[in-house]
Amino acid sequence: MSDLKKEAVRTEGSVFILFGATGDLASRKLYPAIYSLFREGKLSDKFAVVGVARRPKTREQFRDDLFHSIKEFARYKASE
Repeated sequence: MSDLKKEAVRTEGSVFILFGATGDLASRKLYPAIYSLFREGKLSDKFAVVGVARRPKTREQFRDDLFHSIKEFARYKASE
């Protein structure tokens, strides 16, 4: 196995566009995975997520849902 496959390569920066940002897949899989990558130091400081959703939510509602999603499904638990 090459060295590239053994370790994740940290990029200079990227934007992750997410359609369905308030959906079940994002809540159960994507946000916890992104949080785990962050905790492991595998995301650049120039990483951003842009989410698009059909369900209207306030910023506070969305952040609360995101926190509970990470708390329940992520490998690393979020602290308040």
